Amino acid sequence: MSDAQKQTEAEGAPPPGTSPQGGHGDWRIYVAGYGLCIIQTAVAFAVASTSYMTHDSNLAAIACLAIGQMLVQLIFFVHLSTTPDAGANAAALAYAAMVIGLVVIGSMWIMAHLNTNMGPMEQMARMR
Repeated sequence: MSDAQKQTEAEGAPPPGTSPQGGHGDWRIYVAGYGLCIIQTAVAFAVASTSYMTHDSNLAAIACLAIGQMLVQLIFFVHLSTTPDAGANAAALAYAAMVIGLVVIGSMWIMAHLNTNMGPMEQMARMR
């Protein structure tokens, strides 16, 4: 019996998307993840298109659904889990999140400063 199988038996069932042999699981895991993503997307569209809740409640519901969908994709498609083998995946995810955060925050900072430092377009047109 391999170390991964012993560890899996000691911890219980393997996390979704992984198998005791170290593979990525079978097609049923992907279909389940895809189904959950479709359901969450449909619910988000339904929440956005109705007026039963206030605007702030709609935003909160859509944000919660977005976080839930991100978690579903990380677990079912990226196979991120809490097993000791997944340390490299978690480190890669953290690095990617940091890079994306830097790019988004830097872009917003640049656009804010451009908006502050540029004059109105009427004045820019008269400068010719």
